Amino acid sequence: MARDEGIGVHSMSLTLLGGVTRMESSPTTAGAEFRVSVVGPIASAACGVAFLVVAFLIPDHGIWNLVGTVFWWGGLVNLFLAALNMVPAAPLDGGKVLSAAIWRVTGNQALAQTWSAAAGIVTGMVLVTIGVRNLRGADGDPLFGAGALLVGAFIAYSAVQQLRAAPIYRALEGRTVADAMAADPPAAPAWSSVADFLRTSSPRPEHQAYPVIGPDGRVEGLLTAAAIRAVPPVRWETLEVGSLAYPLERLTVVRADDALLPALQRIEGGDVAHALVVAADGAIVGTLDPSALQRTLDETPTEREPSGV
Repeated sequence: MARDEGIGVHSMSLTLLGGVTRMESSPTTAGAEFRVSVVGPIASAACGVAFLVVAFLIPDHGIWNLVGTVFWWGGLVNLFLAALNMVPAAPLDGGKVLSAAIWRVTGNQALAQTWSAAAGIVTGMVLVTIGVRNLRGADGDPLFGAGALLVGAFIAYSAVQQLRAAPIYRALEGRTVADAMAADPPAAPAWSSVADFLRTSSPRPEHQAYPVIGPDGRVEGLLTAAAIRAVPPVRWETLEVGSLAYPLERLTVVRADDALLPALQRIEGGDVAHALVVAADGAIVGTLDPSALQRTLDETPTEREPSGV
């Protein structure tokens, strides 16, 4: 579903609470977040129902009885995970569905993140309380208590982390790549030496990456200031730009009108901590790196309460 929404998927891992998908960026619309979040519990519920049907159809004698028992428990576990993950509390899928609904109604993603995180904290603390009571009570179930305590602590911790990130969503809401990119970086000819490029270019402080162009004028890669600094200055005279630059196939390319936060998330998950920014016509108009996040946050006016009279 994430891929259908245009979101790259790096990996998927399975845990006792279900599958965890590592995506290159978060959904950019409330509808996309809803569809990506709800499909997991639906898949779990469908598997649970299918397993229970198979268990019902399998004969209940001999080795088939063992096979049917496996399908029976597999069905129950999948239905339990579907129900658990649909609890409307971050970071569960149900919390993301809740966030998508609030985002859709209010048009405010930061507010949606805050409310789903608050629900996650409350849910986590309730589970922790139940777990502690089961562990301390004479008639409690220690296994259930330990499970509730661990799950509750995980939910509460993850929800707190999401709550801390809410101000970032608020600061970046409505911002595009064009608002934070380092515009018009100097281009570096692939055939020139690093020393020649440094002598003939005049980058601004925010320029920490430079498109590398070939003899035909096409972009072939990206030279970063960090890569230059990693090489001893005595080698700059003989070292060609093209041999030090990152090749084009390793780079992240974003559009100037893309939402800023998903673009930064894509860079964070890529091979190189810099991206090329292109306009609608494909022309290179800038570069983007994680430092753009801090620059944007620094430029965001601090909200202040009105003074009393």
